[in-house]
Amino acid sequence: MAFLSDSVILSSTGGMVYALSAKDGALSWSYDADEQITTPPCAVDASSIAFATKGGKVSFLSSNGKEIYSARLASDPLYIACASNKVYVAFENRLTALTSQGEATWNLTFKGLPGALSTSDKVLYFTAGGQLHAVSLQTGVNIWTQMPSAADSFLSAPTESGDTVYFGATDNNLHAINRFTGTERWSFPTGGWVISSPTVLDDTIYFGSSDGYLYAVSNSGNLRFKFKAGQGVWSTPLLHASSGQSTVVFGTTDGKPYGIDAADGSEKWSFSTAGRVNSPSEYSDSFIFTTEKGKAYSISTSPICSFSSPKDSEVVGDWALEIRGRASSDSPISKVEARANGGSWVLASGTTNWTANIDVSSLPDGSMKLECRATDSSGKSESGDFSSLSLIKMQGAPLRTVSVISPQKVSPNETFSVFVKDGNGVDLRSLSVSVGDKKTTEDSPFSLSLGKSGQVEITIEKGGYQKTSFIVVGVGESSPFTIPIVLIVAVAAILIAYKLFFTKKK
Repeated sequence: MAFLSDSVILSSTGGMVYALSAKDGALSWSYDADEQITTPPCAVDASSIAFATKGGKVSFLSSNGKEIYSARLASDPLYIACASNKVYVAFENRLTALTSQGEATWNLTFKGLPGALSTSDKVLYFTAGGQLHAVSLQTGVNIWTQMPSAADSFLSAPTESGDTVYFGATDNNLHAINRFTGTERWSFPTGGWVISSPTVLDDTIYFGSSDGYLYAVSNSGNLRFKFKAGQGVWSTPLLHASSGQSTVVFGTTDGKPYGIDAADGSEKWSFSTAGRVNSPSEYSDSFIFTTEKGKAYSISTSPICSFSSPKDSEVVGDWALEIRGRASSDSPISKVEARANGGSWVLASGTTNWTANIDVSSLPDGSMKLECRATDSSGKSESGDFSSLSLIKMQGAPLRTVSVISPQKVSPNETFSVFVKDGNGVDLRSLSVSVGDKKTTEDSPFSLSLGKSGQVEITIEKGGYQKTSFIVVGVGESSPFTIPIVLIVAVAAILIAYKLFFTKKK
C-alpha cells in the first residue's frame, strides 16, 4: 500500500494496480500490468510509485496511473523498498538500487534468499542466510553483516530506533541488535514465529507473533504487556496518537483489526472483516487496510463500537440474546445501539461498556448477523459497514451452561456475594434468583443472606441457559428473635427502674 497525495495505491496478485480516493474509496484509475504482481507498491517520491511482477519487471507509474518506465530484470524480484527517490530491489543472492528511469546505481551480492527490506535515513537492512545485513543506501557498501542467534527472518522487516535494530525471526524471538556494530543485545521469546515487523514508540517495542499475542517490550527486553488477539498477529503495528493518548492498531490472521491502549494493552475497539488483515495505514482520522480476500477497508474509530460477548460463530436458539461490548471515541459516547439481521436498532444500556438485549426468537434459523453502532456527544455516528458479529441460530440449540461462584457455608445472617458467569467468564444480567419461596431479579454479582440455619437451595434461571441449583449451608444459630429479646430486656429494665423509684418514694 502506498499513498500519493489523497490517493491510496493498492495492487492485486491478478496484475492490477488501483488508485482509490483515501477519503471515500472512489476509484481514480486502474492499471493492468499483464503479469502477476509480487510486491506491494511503494512511493518513490511525491508523484510516482513502483512495483514488481513475477516476470522480473519493475514498473514505475505516475500519480495519474501512466507508466513512466519499466525495467525487465534477469530474475523475479522478491521484495522492494522505496527511499531517497530510488527503488531497492531484492532477488535471490542479489540487491539492486534503481532510479525512477530504471538505471542501476549499485549492486550487492550475498548468499541466500533475502527477507523483507527496511530503510532508515542512510541504511538499508535485510536478512538473508541467517545473517542480518546493514547496507549504505547511497553506495551499496555493506556496513556490517552479523549472524545473531536467530533463524532466517523472511517476513519481519528490521526496524531501526535510536542505536538499536529490532527484527523478528522464525526462531520465535524478537532480536535487538546494536546498529553500529551488529552485535546482539538481547532477544525476547514468544510462542510462535515473529512475522510481524516491530514498531517503536519511545522506549517500547510493539510487535505481533503467530501465537496470537501482540507484545509490548521495553528497550531492555522486558515484557510490559501482551494482548491476546486471536490467531496470528502478522501485521506491522501502527501507532495512533489522539487526545494525549496512543493507540496500537494491528490486524490478525482471523480477520480482526484491533485498537489497544499503548500504555497498558487494554482493548479499545475491534472490527470484523473477511480474511487475514494486512498492515494498516493511517489517513486523516481513518485507518485503511486490506485483507487477503481482496477487500479494502477504511474505518473511523471516533466513534466506534465492538462486541465482547457472545463470541463469533456461537450457536444460539429461540431466546433473548444478552449482547455486550465496548465503545470509544475522542468525544464522550452518548449512546450505543445494536441490531440483528438488519432489523430495528435497539438502544443499549451503558456507553463505553454497554449491554443490549435482543429477542431473536422470530428470526429464521441459519446465519445471523449482529451489528452495533455508537454515537458521540457531538452527534457523530458510525455509518457504512458496522462492526459485526456472526452467530448461528438453530432450533433446539443446546442451552448454555453457567458457572457459579459462591461460598458453601455462611453464618445465617451473613451477607455474601454470588457470581454467575457465562462460558466466556462474563457476568450475567437479569437473572431469576430463587431462595426458598423468595424470587428476585439480579445482576451478577449480587448479595444474598440465608436468614436461617441448615441447607438452603438457591436456584438460578435465565433464558438460553441451563437452570442451575446449588446448596449453601447456614452454620450456627440464627437470631430471628434478636429484636424482640432486646425489646423485652428494655421493657424489663424500665419496669425495674419504675419499681425502684416508687419503692424509694414510699
